[in-house]
Amino acid sequence: MRYPRLSYYFLAALTLLLAGAAHAQQRRSWAAPVHGALSDPARWSPAGVPSALDFVEIATVSEYTVSL
Repeated sequence: MRYPRLSYYFLAALTLLLAGAAHAQQRRSWAAPVHGALSDPARWSPAGVPSALDFVEIATVSEYTVSL
C-alpha cells in the first residue's frame, strides 16, 4: 500500500514550507533619514529590500521622500 508513504512526504513538505514562511518574516526599518528608493537595500536595517511578508517601519523625524 503506497498511501502511508505519500502522506509522510506530504507532511514533510508541508512542515518545511511552513517553517520557511515563518523564518522569512523580518522587521525592517528605514535606516537612512534621507530621500531614497524603496528598492535600495542600503537604506534598510537590516540591509535588504523588504518582501511582502516583512514588517516595515518608516519613522520620520523630518520630512523626506521615499520613492516606490
